[in-house]
Amino acid sequence: MNVYNYLFYRIYKRQNTKFDKQESTFFASMIVSCLIFFNVFTLAIFLFKLDILPTIKITKIRAIIFGIIILGINTWIFFKNKRYLEIENKFKTLDKRTNNIGLFYILGYVIMSFVLFIIAVNYGR
Repeated sequence: MNVYNYLFYRIYKRQNTKFDKQESTFFASMIVSCLIFFNVFTLAIFLFKLDILPTIKITKIRAIIFGIIILGINTWIFFKNKRYLEIENKFKTLDKRTNNIGLFYILGYVIMSFVLFIIAVNYGR
């Protein structure tokens, strides 16, 4: 099971009950992009604190541009050839056990993302 696609599917499925497919796709793409940006930001904090990454001035404008690029790539990935429909068809037939395992992976991913961010921020204080 591809956790990236499954994360998209779970968010998409939740939103699809309230909105149409395209709005749900964009919203799910936005949430997945935010999580990816958050992970890259956490990695950058670790690399800066370990002096592995050379000192690069990260400004708000560069961060916003990077976030927009991630959002654009994810939106393109899911809208290209209506891939969101392929993902929906693939995951809607999952049995309950596999669905619960996937939910466990997603929750673990989100929790670990926040834990690693807190560790990165507090590392070397």
